[in-house]
Amino acid sequence: MKIARFRWRGDIRWGVLQDNTLHALEGRLFEDMRPGEPLCPLEQAQLLPPLEPHNKVLGLGQTYKGIYRDPAYRDGPGVFIKPPNTNIGPMDPIVYHDVCSLIIYEAEVGLVIGREASRLSVGEAADYIGGYTCVNDVTCPRFKTVERPLLSTRFKICDTFCPLGPVIETDLDPQDVTVICRVNGREVERSNTGQDMCFTMAEMLAYVTSFMTLMPGDLIATGSAGTGPLEIGDLVEVDIPGIGVLRNPVVAPR
Repeated sequence: MKIARFRWRGDIRWGVLQDNTLHALEGRLFEDMRPGEPLCPLEQAQLLPPLEPHNKVLGLGQTYKGIYRDPAYRDGPGVFIKPPNTNIGPMDPIVYHDVCSLIIYEAEVGLVIGREASRLSVGEAADYIGGYTCVNDVTCPRFKTVERPLLSTRFKICDTFCPLGPVIETDLDPQDVTVICRVNGREVERSNTGQDMCFTMAEMLAYVTSFMTLMPGDLIATGSAGTGPLEIGDLVEVDIPGIGVLRNPVVAPR
């Protein structure tokens, strides 16, 4: 089932996407969900980031074999937070801020929490996953001004630096997810969770809940297999078969 958060006729609501039509969402989100009456064709609504304003987005780092460099830290990946000011939806612009001298894409699977989760075992974790979405963990690895890198996370938290969507897919095999990134239609990155990741989705969720309680709708960006530069005027896409394509243009600040 594909779950969408969208604006239609001035209202923000959750719905179910079927055959390019948005239906009302019956039941409780991530619990007894089912499609209700048809509302409108997809093109008549504006898709929004598939989370509520109070939900948090956690980012994980060095989760893929090709970039996991230090065996001493194999017990768990790096963790950071993408605050609400970073969250944008499909076709919302990524701002290339004046303070940045380089920004990069990071195409990732977003793991969406289905119910309150704390201190989960790996065996329990799968039952707490509500679905999956596309994430672009946009990052500024180089600023025009000097900062203390060990004390700062601003390279991850600039406005618009976390595109999410287009929908949440509730039925997906997490160990066989292909993640494709394109810039201006050219494929620049491709990976598979089962072949290339250091951790399973259940292992990552159990790890995070060992120190943090996650609530329904919270999201874990599970890391990327590679990165590359973005320029003003680019159109960047995160394509995950089974979920959809998340597209965002890169623009200059106003």
